[in-house]
Amino acid sequence: MHLNNAEVPDSTGWLRRLSPHLGLVAAVFVALLVVTPTNDITLPDEGVYLAQAAALVEGGWWTERALPELEESVYTDAVIPELTRGAEMVPYSRHPLFPVLLSVGYLVSGPTGALVTSLLALLVAAVASGRLASHIDPRGEVPAFYLVALGSPLLFSGWQVAAHSPAAASAALGALSTVNYLLTRRRAWLVGIAVSAGACVMLRSEGLVLSATAALTLITSAGWHSARSRRLAPALTAGLAVASGAAVAALCEMWWVRSIGRSGKAMSALDRVGAIDRSPGRAAWISLLRPWDGNATTANTWLILAVVALLGAAFAWRVASSRPLAASALLVLAGTSAVMSHIEPPALVNGLLPAFPVLGAGLLVARRDLLRKPVVAVLLATCASTAVVLCFVIYDDGGSTQWGGRFFHFLVPLLAPVVAIGGVRSLGLLDARQRRLVVSGIAVVAVSVGAMGVRTEIKFRSIHEKIRHAAEQSVPRDPSGLTSGAVLVVATRRNDGLSRTLWRKNPDFVAIRSASSSTFSLLRKLHAHGLNSAYVLTPVNIDLMEFGGRLDLQRLGWKRLETLAIPGMSVKILRYGPTEAAAGK
Repeated sequence: MHLNNAEVPDSTGWLRRLSPHLGLVAAVFVALLVVTPTNDITLPDEGVYLAQAAALVEGGWWTERALPELEESVYTDAVIPELTRGAEMVPYSRHPLFPVLLSVGYLVSGPTGALVTSLLALLVAAVASGRLASHIDPRGEVPAFYLVALGSPLLFSGWQVAAHSPAAASAALGALSTVNYLLTRRRAWLVGIAVSAGACVMLRSEGLVLSATAALTLITSAGWHSARSRRLAPALTAGLAVASGAAVAALCEMWWVRSIGRSGKAMSALDRVGAIDRSPGRAAWISLLRPWDGNATTANTWLILAVVALLGAAFAWRVASSRPLAASALLVLAGTSAVMSHIEPPALVNGLLPAFPVLGAGLLVARRDLLRKPVVAVLLATCASTAVVLCFVIYDDGGSTQWGGRFFHFLVPLLAPVVAIGGVRSLGLLDARQRRLVVSGIAVVAVSVGAMGVRTEIKFRSIHEKIRHAAEQSVPRDPSGLTSGAVLVVATRRNDGLSRTLWRKNPDFVAIRSASSSTFSLLRKLHAHGLNSAYVLTPVNIDLMEFGGRLDLQRLGWKRLETLAIPGMSVKILRYGPTEAAAGK
């Protein structure tokens, strides 16, 4: 592949150019850390990652189960572990590299340190995206950096202890290493390509899809170029480096996971998430396009108007750039609506496009000369093919709590350079006053949507903080014959991750998880081992749950002694114990 019009890499000046911008973004992150409940989680999966990081800090992959006195089939630990073995469990080992990375930050500052690890990965992804843009057009370096760091769904991912931002950083570094190799032919960059591809595979399962499509795209482009020039293109070498790095990493990870789980009993996928019917069309709608979470009643209408207006402005500019009045008016409407969206409560936005509207706008205004650049063509072909394949393999409902298609977040730093450069080049057709208007409007929309994502993060963290605090305040130490503390059963209506809110070991009580339909059967088994009272945390209808378990309650001679409501939430904590007649026996 011949990189015509590509910029020669600057190995000395880029850090000087980006330093003030890095400092500004870092200051924003520090300010947000002050107002964020960093000791609590946003989505349930964070609980299992943090539990594993804590176990590694304590000494190894295996950690104690909550109630080793009971057989494994009777209950599930609060974190819903992946492996169990007698009195031990492994919370998470599917991609062991990630908890190893988290454990470094966790060792320094607990959950906050783990979160900082994710934020640092976001900064790396933003810098790599900016550097990638500089090889296409130097004017896109700073805009691409800000777009990834503050104006994309990666801001949401970076604000949680999940592997999305580290995977995005790996993908961006891999793309940057590829371009640098194609420009300089230095073999050291091949190592960077292979390591980045391997890291992406070992951090997220979808990294294997990206590596495969990137390798195929590079090899295909090499074949096309070789057919024209009758010589082997360097893109073939780069493609093989991607493929080899991904393959070696996948094999090493398989060995690693097996070595961790030796002699352990793994929970099946059905135990963890239930039977999943995958539908590519539904997956594309929910994770790429749907502008709300759940149903339309939760939609932020101002935010939707901002997205539609911004896309309309981009389209109006594309078809009538000589008459910018319509585009300018729509851009003002988009910016105003984006600001007004914050009068509504923060809520999730599932789709990538509505949570990253600048992506659609940037691609709409991108001119043919930009799209024909080999680097841009390869980036877009790789991202498009990856997105198509992912729609066939991801959970069609998006899985856990997501903002802007979480499975596609690692593509953001690859697309941001094209979006930023497309916008920057369009600005050249405007006068100074119009440029200020356009830049301001786009910045307001991008930052407002990013800020809405962070507000949603803080909302969910606050919810989980309330649940944890209520449990810690309402479940006092109550020594029994079974444990050194009380037992809190988290009863859910389905196999969700609510119990992972209580992922931390608590000296006063042990938290375990149960389906609401089997809660009282579990209490009978606990009572047989010496438990004389128990607490139940549940979001389900209490009367229905007790009606279904009335026979078990009668056999226990127990009743509900107390109902503790958590202010502003549908979750309640129930205390069960013997009736007066049963207690007098």
